[in-house]
Amino acid sequence: FFFFFFFQAEDGIRDAQESRGLGDVYKRQAQLDPLAIIASVEESATGALDKIGANASQVAGVGITNQRETIVVWDKLTGEPLHDAVLWLDTRTRGTSDSLSAELGGPDALRAQCGLPISTYFTGVKLRWMIENLPAVKQGLKRGSALVGTVDSWLAWKMTGRHCTDVTNASRTMMMDIDQCSWSQDCLEALGVEVAKDALADIISCAEPIGEITSGCLKGASLTASIGDQQSAMVGQQCFAPGEAKTTYGTGAFTLMNTGTTTVASEHGLLTTVCYKMGPEADTVYALEGSVGSCGVGLNWFADKLSMVANASEISDLATETQDSQGLYFVPGFGGILAPRWQGDAKATMVGLTLAHHRGHVARAALEGIAFSVKDVIDSMVADSGVPLTEMKVDGGVSMSAPLLQAQADLLATSVSRPDNVETTALGAARAAAIGAGVKSELEVLGTAGSTRFTPKMDEEARKIKCRNWEKAVDACILFGTAS
Repeated sequence: FFFFFFFQAEDGIRDAQESRGLGDVYKRQAQLDPLAIIASVEESATGALDKIGANASQVAGVGITNQRETIVVWDKLTGEPLHDAVLWLDTRTRGTSDSLSAELGGPDALRAQCGLPISTYFTGVKLRWMIENLPAVKQGLKRGSALVGTVDSWLAWKMTGRHCTDVTNASRTMMMDIDQCSWSQDCLEALGVEVAKDALADIISCAEPIGEITSGCLKGASLTASIGDQQSAMVGQQCFAPGEAKTTYGTGAFTLMNTGTTTVASEHGLLTTVCYKMGPEADTVYALEGSVGSCGVGLNWFADKLSMVANASEISDLATETQDSQGLYFVPGFGGILAPRWQGDAKATMVGLTLAHHRGHVARAALEGIAFSVKDVIDSMVADSGVPLTEMKVDGGVSMSAPLLQAQADLLATSVSRPDNVETTALGAARAAAIGAGVKSELEVLGTAGSTRFTPKMDEEARKIKCRNWEKAVDACILFGTAS
């Protein structure tokens, strides 16, 4: 789905929202038609404007926030994509990733420069695969007629004609120097994508005038912000101080911790990434991030492929039929396991199944599998930062699941707080847009709306037993993936 939200520029109160689904434009693996993406943005913007009876002249600024790492390559003369957008969770590049790791001396060969391990997850590996496997992309880059970008770049170019990307999205490509915040010649050469150097977008801050929108319902309005979705949620959750963290439960589950204006190199499988930069002259703020690849996408599998429920949201209702999974564990390794283990060949695995189990147990195990995966990330984050977690802020559509958040609180042995408005990603982009438009000068802490709090109910011994069994389930998942 693609969403368009309107917020009041001064206080961040939401006025309206509109969304558009992309139906069955997923083809083969995880890819989308880039033209369908821009069309859905236009349709949702039109719907949102209609809801509040506004027009483009009344819009103070427009901000983009997007799923990161997804790559788009298009012809700068015709504006036509040279291939479908290859999405962040696509794994067809596994062979490319493995080859690069072998060539360069291991998955962490470029981590010092870009903050990221070599993985199918990141844009640079996808670009290498496209150059090797798609003649139109290779020829376009050689001729100088192709442009390369993440989804924010594609949208900005289609809306304003400017080829740019913000620093948070650039930090997820494996092609940006994490300290200098500029494209790294060393990384481009190591990845074998130096042919694309002149096709890459200009790296800008998250909040500044980008350009005037030239067509559609927003024609004449200014594009004033761009920020990756997880970083935008950090802004929406007001995680402005070092040590503050949040987890967004969406397609995947993503935990970020603000580390201030210096990079922190992880020793426990996390990513060093840019958190935000609110203006060309503003400081760059960094974060540690742990990504769980399968959250909502895994729950959708239970609904769409197994027909266990009519839709993914019903899994929470089903999980309430039992108070415990009765020894059943589900490792959501669809597309492999990301942080902190980085096992790309892992497969989703259910262990402990008996004839006594029913759909309710499976539903609870599916939700607990997400909570266990997030706990693994949090444990690594605490080990890297030395800062104990006192509360976890959460958001995203899947955070509406009460059984999931209760399991999360139980496993972390700390409280979990969910705001009444879980669309904090959109709020973060709106706040960046206000700064880029000059309505606000900097990020400031606003009064918070209501929230729901989940506190731990599980005793320590039960927690230890469940965590030991989870480790066994993950080991089985990884062993099966390696064996196959």
